[in-house]
Amino acid sequence: MRARDRATVNTISRPGRVARFAALIGLLAACGLPASAAAAEPTPSEAAELGRQAYDYGFPLLDMLRIRHGMTSVPCPDGRGNAPINHIANASKFATPTDRTVVAPNTDTLYSLAQIDLKKGPIVLRHPDMGDRFFDFELVDPWTNVIGYVGTRTTGSDAGRFVIRWSGRKQAAKVKRTDLPVIKSKYRRVWVIGRTLAGDEADQATAYDIMKRYKLTKLNGKKYKLPAGCHRGKGEPTKYTTPTDGPGFISQLNEANGRHGGYIVIFQDLTHWRALRSRSAPATANASTTTSACERKSRARSERFMRGAV
Repeated sequence: MRARDRATVNTISRPGRVARFAALIGLLAACGLPASAAAAEPTPSEAAELGRQAYDYGFPLLDMLRIRHGMTSVPCPDGRGNAPINHIANASKFATPTDRTVVAPNTDTLYSLAQIDLKKGPIVLRHPDMGDRFFDFELVDPWTNVIGYVGTRTTGSDAGRFVIRWSGRKQAAKVKRTDLPVIKSKYRRVWVIGRTLAGDEADQATAYDIMKRYKLTKLNGKKYKLPAGCHRGKGEPTKYTTPTDGPGFISQLNEANGRHGGYIVIFQDLTHWRALRSRSAPATANASTTTSACERKSRARSERFMRGAV
């Protein structure tokens, strides 16, 4: 957490701490623990530590959602890296200092970006024979962890097709077997980041023509449809931001997680709640067992949410 954000957490007013603490009591209640277990308000240092944990835990998710919402807010691929779900947007020019989708884009590769949703079945990523031209596709999960690579250094330059499949999908067992390489994702939503090496303007045009042959299709080879009258550049992407103030950040994280499990997704191990509880009520074997079960439930619900709903 940055120094400014630490200061925000440490200087939250008492009403703000009380409101947040009330939410934490709700967490315990959701887990089946008595509200008396959380009767003691956290100290400023405890609140600051919880804030740091929430920031470390939640920032990758919220930043990914910011990027995903902005990229997919256009009705048609716009040639600048934005496109509807399950469509590739190829950038015809190198990134400039004004491009802020990611922190530090390359300046010697052209980008092919896509946000995909595997809920309705696997998606096939296709590329042509790339010859001597370097390229890669990086696949990342909602926490921006890499789940797979396709490209020159990993799968070679020959024309290829690769199946991207959600391993958490209930119907996964029913998916027809395929001889194609399979990249499995625990999460239904994946960010595909393609990079194609290019040189001067003439070479960028050549690379861009190759990139037009990158495809995302259904397993049966059918393309995903675009709206009628779609054309490059139709519609401007909407800008989304991630809050930098402590209360705003926690609020947005709770909103992202709360649709499927409330606050329990934020603080998974409940260590701090056990510490608070020990000051306000004597620990018992039964309470310890309840907390352990609650912890297991929290982790399970968190994983189910992230795999299927984020």
